[in-house]
Amino acid sequence: SLAASAGSDKTIIVWTVASGRKIHTLGPHKARVTHLALSPDGGRLVVACGAVEDDYETAEGEIVEWDVVQGVRLRQLVSGAYCRFAEYSPDGRFLVTAVRKPGAEAGTHRFTVSVYESESLREVRAFSDEESHEVGAFSPDCRCYFDGGVLWDLQTGAKLAVARSTVDGMRHLAFVPNGSKIVIGGYDSL
Repeated sequence: SLAASAGSDKTIIVWTVASGRKIHTLGPHKARVTHLALSPDGGRLVVACGAVEDDYETAEGEIVEWDVVQGVRLRQLVSGAYCRFAEYSPDGRFLVTAVRKPGAEAGTHRFTVSVYESESLREVRAFSDEESHEVGAFSPDCRCYFDGGVLWDLQTGAKLAVARSTVDGMRHLAFVPNGSKIVIGGYDSL
């Protein structure tokens, strides 16, 4: 199996887990890597890139998908925006992105969260809400998506719940395995 790591040099290193041997360097990308995620089958890697957080307006980020076994760039999903997050659903059917387009209200953290079919890249849903954040997680059954502020129903697009987190600088989310709770981590707490 493989692992991937990103540094400030806009590249990604792909490693073998068993030996720790470096097998590929992917990139360079247009901007620093803000998030990366391996597909559930371990064959693809999606990479979100964006400018420094204080430079949203001139962000020249991108979201790119790689074949990590071959070390080949497969496709560019988004370009010319601050791209904060990209993730595969647990079953691999969906790919979600959090993107802040240039010209969005300065000083805000408003992102558009888009859910795509991972093979065709057909957009299934797009969510944009003042409660939305730039991180998220799929429920284990892939029926819902939590964007850090809102729990969305992926079938209907309905807002199921709004969370009021006290976590400063929310950076990580995860559902517990049975889907009954969500763990949120940030700069100050868990």
